[in-house]
Amino acid sequence: MTADHKAGTTRDHRVGTNGDPKARTARGSAAGKIVAFVAGAAVGAAAALLLAPKSGEELRGDIADAVNDGAKQVRSAGRNLKQRAQEIVELATDTVKDALDAGDVAYTKAKKA
Repeated sequence: MTADHKAGTTRDHRVGTNGDPKARTARGSAAGKIVAFVAGAAVGAAAALLLAPKSGEELRGDIADAVNDGAKQVRSAGRNLKQRAQEIVELATDTVKDALDAGDVAYTKAKKA
């Protein structure tokens, strides 16, 4: 039995999910929620612009501004997702390194015994 099982923890607990399978799903669906929010905001903004009584030139300017704002939001969300993915990769790398180190120690002890 591993030390984790004796302590009542799992590997999932060590990587921040507290053993909850829903935590992994929630983290994975965060990107979907962001995309859905941005898409909804864009559709709402487009509908508001198209239904507003404005001249063609003014309406085109408003649409261009809304598209630019949406693009900025998408880029910002992409940067945030990239940063979070990098953090997760670093955490996984550290976990693997720790496991390799523990394996090396166990191998050395077994070899000396």
